[in-house]
Amino acid sequence: FGKDRHNVNRVMELGRKCIQSGGVFEPEICPDTMRLVGFHYQTERQHAYAHRFGSYFSTADGTHDTNLHRLICVPYVCRCSLGISHLIGVGYHPSESSPNIIRSLKLFGISAIPAGDEDNVFGEE
Repeated sequence: FGKDRHNVNRVMELGRKCIQSGGVFEPEICPDTMRLVGFHYQTERQHAYAHRFGSYFSTADGTHDTNLHRLICVPYVCRCSLGISHLIGVGYHPSESSPNIIRSLKLFGISAIPAGDEDNVFGEE
């Protein structure tokens, strides 16, 4: 497996490339262990589809026990004007909890509340 048997460095490198190309990558780091415990990922093309069609119809559904690290994979899917389903982001989380899902929705531009503006829900200054 080499020195990095879990390929965390490779995941982080791919995340940086995603951000540089206009996508979204936000790792979830455990504050106690400083280990990667999940992440939110959306490519530039997925970002464009999410902004164009994500507010009309989008869905998310988690899978359980399908990978080595037992992370829950949550794909986010929308339908375009032709009725074709498109993957518009993916989250890998330790649980399928509301905060993880809501954070992904905000980061991916699907939520009406922008990421980082959780305290300003009603548009107040």
